[in-house]
Amino acid sequence: MAKKVISATVTPLKADGSLDRNGLKNIFERNVRHGIDGVFLFGSMGEWGSFSDAFKEEGVEFASELLKGKADLLVGINATSLPL
Repeated sequence: MAKKVISATVTPLKADGSLDRNGLKNIFERNVRHGIDGVFLFGSMGEWGSFSDAFKEEGVEFASELLKGKADLLVGINATSLPL
């Protein structure tokens, strides 16, 4: 049985509270470079409830672009709303 290594990641923010896209890109690139199979985003650190839906949509779209074909993306692991 093959095992996967999934990294719980923080969400890097700019001083104004917006998503630090460059910071997230750097985190993901480093994880992939070191052989990570996937990343938890907005869930494993309790961040799901801390951000607006628009912020989460932006982050998921950007993360999907960054990781496409490189690693799995798991999102909102602790989300309590079915639509989200």
